[in-house]
This record gives sequence, C-alpha cells and structure tokens, in this order.
Amino acid sequence: SWRDKVPNNAFQPTLLDGRTKPTLPSRLLAFLLPMPQLFRAGVISSTIGYGLTYLLTALRTILMERGIIPFYDVRTEPVSVPLAAIYTGVFMAVVSNVRYQILQGVVEPYLIDGGFDKLERGLDALESRLRGMRELGMLSRLLRGLNGIEFWRKCKGVVIVLVRWGNGLLGSWIAIGGMRACGLQKMKG
Repeated sequence: SWRDKVPNNAFQPTLLDGRTKPTLPSRLLAFLLPMPQLFRAGVISSTIGYGLTYLLTALRTILMERGIIPFYDVRTEPVSVPLAAIYTGVFMAVVSNVRYQILQGVVEPYLIDGGFDKLERGLDALESRLRGMRELGMLSRLLRGLNGIEFWRKCKGVVIVLVRWGNGLLGSWIAIGGMRACGLQKMKG
C-alpha cells in the first residue's frame, strides 16, 4: 500500500525494507500523517487538564467566598478551555511533531549514536596502542574500563534522557510563549 512507502520519520535514511530511500513527497507525508492523531491528543488532554483546573479554581473561589479556606490572590485571568484546547492541538500537531521528528530522526541517530560510536572506536584504538606499554599499565586498565560496552550504553542512555527532557522543557517554554502571544494566558491588570 502507499503507507508502506512513507517512512516513520521524515529523516529516516531508508524505508522499513532497509534498501529503498524515501522520496521527498513521502518524507513530507511523514510529517503530515501523525498530525490528526497529535491534534486529537492535544485537544483531549488539554480539555481534561484545563477543564479540571477550571473546576478546581471555581471550587477554590467558592470555598474562599464562604471563608472555609484563606483568601488567595489569583494573578492570572481564567483561560478559555475551548481555545486553549484548540491551541494545544495545533501546537502538538505542528511544533511538537517537528521537534520530535528532528530529535528522533537527526539528533539521536546521528549526533548521539554517531558521537558515541566514534568515541568508542577512538578509545579502542588508543587502548590497543597502549596495550604493550608496561609503564602505562594503569592508564591502559583505565581505558579498558572506560571502553566497556555497558558503561557507554549507560552514558548514552543518560544523554538521551537529558536531551529528551530538554526537548520537553523547550516545548513547554514555546507553548507558554505562544499562548501568551495569542492572548490565551494573561496576567490580571
């Protein structure tokens, strides 16, 4: 089917068969195909999130008016739940989609995996050169310890987690900035 000719990621070097290179139109489709699902997920999740926040804020206001809980000065205007949901759906379909396509299609396979592969090969070469030198025995043992596959696999895992965490923070920062720019999140006064 036509779907078999579309890569999972727009930056994938080959299709799932491992030989066929994706065409430019199929790469563009790799960006477009996940958009409806991402839009739907953004609308549903933000409707639930902003809806619950709205209900809890209304409950807090009622409890404050009746003197059950202490007064709290709210510094932001209420957010329109439907508009925030649509904004979040569009944001996820476009901005999050592009960020994750780049992260999983370029950053992780080429920069992180490629960088760690080069580092391991370099340490292999250095360790094999030092293997015969007795006076560098301690350094050679240290390099052998650093050259363990398990050690670098763990380091790479930590780097990937940190990069994905940073990508999440970047997405949150962009989303909040966009909400403010669109007038969906405003301070009182």
